[in-house]
Amino acid sequence: MPALADSGTPGTTFGRVAEAYARTRPPYPRAAVERAAAELGLGADATVLDLAAGTGNLTRTLREVFASVVAVEPDMEMRAQFEGDVLPGTAEEIPLADGSVDAVFVGEAFHWFDYERALAEIRRVAYGLAVFNRTWGFKEQPELLAQRFVDDLDAIWARFHGDSAHTDFPDWRDVVHPAG
Repeated sequence: MPALADSGTPGTTFGRVAEAYARTRPPYPRAAVERAAAELGLGADATVLDLAAGTGNLTRTLREVFASVVAVEPDMEMRAQFEGDVLPGTAEEIPLADGSVDAVFVGEAFHWFDYERALAEIRRVAYGLAVFNRTWGFKEQPELLAQRFVDDLDAIWARFHGDSAHTDFPDWRDVVHPAG
């Protein structure tokens, strides 16, 4: 697989701030991972994939819960901040064999994926999917972030998603079409 660099494509531009990203992103709560595991019927012996793993924030929590965790991240600068093994790859081209993991976990990256291609790959490698998203809280508490910061966030989102607001992504259920 060719080296994946900061190409300016969605999801592969965080390398410029990888060190700050690694230092400042809050951890994922173990309880959230355990809830997802219960919903997916996963035991501690499961093998899971952290897809678009970034600097390993979700991977660390997954390692507390599961026996085997594989991480895949497209941005080489983000991978450089990673503790442990992480494979180069994307959601649209997962470098794993068919059926090789029990479930795929995605932390705050699903909106960067080409949904159709990524979901086909996820279905190829696993039977389950857990997507975690956190909010910056500024919809619920508009005064929480300085307007200058909100404007910066809006500009970043618009760069990759046109003029739509950062909250204009489709509902995940409309994209994934979960069974049951």
